[in-house]
Amino acid sequence: AQAVLAQAASPGALRSVASARSCTPPRICNMASPLTLVYFKLRARGEAVRMVARYSGVPVAEEIVELEEWPALKPTMPKGQLPVLRLSDGSLMPESVDIALFLARQPIATRQLVTDEASVSLLTWCAEPPISMASPLLNWFDKDDAAAKLGPYLEEARPLIAEHDAELQASAGPFFAGESPGVGDFGLFHIASNIEMLGHIGRD
Repeated sequence: AQAVLAQAASPGALRSVASARSCTPPRICNMASPLTLVYFKLRARGEAVRMVARYSGVPVAEEIVELEEWPALKPTMPKGQLPVLRLSDGSLMPESVDIALFLARQPIATRQLVTDEASVSLLTWCAEPPISMASPLLNWFDKDDAAAKLGPYLEEARPLIAEHDAELQASAGPFFAGESPGVGDFGLFHIASNIEMLGHIGRD
């Protein structure tokens, strides 16, 4: 299961913290696409979306927004947030969970993902505090601040992740839904990989 999820992750997903903060994610797909993911060069709220697109085989281009561009761009974005998905008609779809579901359910998808209520609930849980704090700890805080906040975060996160681990262990297959991965699997894989990279703090 981990190998399947890792193959869908952006290349270099498990690099050191320093590399993760400075790298620019590759385009999801280099071919022309009517769909464009607009997001920062960060492994945060857009990362599960990237993995869903990569696994599903749905062509999605990527438009990187530099941090210095964001203040001027923010008023033009739905809800003043990123990521958004630019559709073929030019309209913008907000909310990372909605974007992931839209891509996973595309009829042109070459591999199907489970998008039932349980999997959507897991993906939503991964996108919200407290568990989602792994992303700002990795991407926004400087090394010293992240190190200071990491312990309290892990203390809160461990029992929550343990509950989901028990669910996974009880599954009939390697994924939460059994033999096939769901959108929620990618959300939790993203959180776990961010936590793994945060573990490099103080060891670089």
